[in-house]
Amino acid sequence: MEAISIDGAAPAVSRNTVRRAAIAAGIGSTLEWYDLVTYGYLAKYLGEAFFPGDNATTSLLAAFATFGVGFLARPLGGLVFGAYADRHGRKASLTLTMLVMATVTGLVGIMPTYATWGTLAPALLVLARLVQGLSAGGEGTTALSYLVEWAPRGKRGLVGSLQSVASGCGLLLGSSSVTLIATTLTPAELQAWGWRIPFLLGMLVGPIGYWLRRGVDETPAFREAIKTTSVEAVMLDHPPAWKLATKAGIFLIFWSVAYYIFLTYMTTFAQRYLHMPAPIVFKTNTVALVLYVLLIPTFGYVSDRIGRKPVLLASCAGTAVLTYPLFTMLLGGVTTPVYVATIFLFTCLLAMYSGAAGATVAELFPTRIRSQWLGIGYGVSVAVFGGFTPFIATWLIKTFQSPLAPTYYVIAAAVVGGVFILTLEETAKAELK
Repeated sequence: MEAISIDGAAPAVSRNTVRRAAIAAGIGSTLEWYDLVTYGYLAKYLGEAFFPGDNATTSLLAAFATFGVGFLARPLGGLVFGAYADRHGRKASLTLTMLVMATVTGLVGIMPTYATWGTLAPALLVLARLVQGLSAGGEGTTALSYLVEWAPRGKRGLVGSLQSVASGCGLLLGSSSVTLIATTLTPAELQAWGWRIPFLLGMLVGPIGYWLRRGVDETPAFREAIKTTSVEAVMLDHPPAWKLATKAGIFLIFWSVAYYIFLTYMTTFAQRYLHMPAPIVFKTNTVALVLYVLLIPTFGYVSDRIGRKPVLLASCAGTAVLTYPLFTMLLGGVTTPVYVATIFLFTCLLAMYSGAAGATVAELFPTRIRSQWLGIGYGVSVAVFGGFTPFIATWLIKTFQSPLAPTYYVIAAAVVGGVFILTLEETAKAELK
């Protein structure tokens, strides 16, 4: 078995060890995004089950607001679980977050609705999303830290991109499960009880993830870091941690907005404003997610070769230029093949950013404080610009009486992201801090 060195850490580790670590790190992100996309796709049914009313838009807004509430807990989750990971190891923190996420996903599947428990039902749903957000806030960035710290120098873009691959797999599994029930159940069955099935299936990932994570080692980079320095020393010797977290948060604005618009909200948008049949929408999104998962490591590899910044800037520029005219074309009435091609194009642009973004944002931080402060920056950015993106898009359409309104939000995020990326140093060939 060929061995590979990890940024100067000794001893070298085998490719098989890195592969096992990547699978263990990725399964939690797969569950996290499976849960998110399942909620996003089924928001219409959750709104009617937990927030019934005479106005369908109001029920949908309530469901999306609850979706966004979970993201408010992410900064706290990044603080708590990230601090634990920086002091006691990535493995211990990831094992705990895996159990919490799986439990909460399953609870949503068995939760009584408004018709059974009245106002207590939506209150419990909000609580469940808050707990899920707390655990997810520590999961994603700690898993990314785990991956990047295992990666050999010169391959951090590729290995770090596997976090986005895992997220894409979660989206794909969620999309596939919703597509399956949407095409096999009647609308009445889907509304009555069918929406519960994907959440119950997600709970089954928990035991598998726990077993995988219990069987892997701590990262070499972290083991070396704790021998030579402390969290407090790193906080003194480097730029203030809050500044690094702020940089990470700004960097993640475009990624968050584009991710939730194109891979979550677009399914609702296509049905409500493009009048596309639900089976076509879900099938298209499922195939697009396959494309997304396949392209991410390709762009991660490219970022290792030509640098992170060219890949990231190309994604921002393409999105800023194409979003408005393509949405205008879709709203003008198009055939299914044109709709599918448009979704695939947006997917490629997002995969470009996702391939390079993971390593880029992790490389901003020293190893000893990476999980906590990356978690805080990520949590705040995703809470504001990610989790509430479906709500903001729905609100913009209602306020401006135009389904084109969300395009301005996407374009603004792409411009901010592109300008900020120009200010960053290139880190593709640099040593991990």
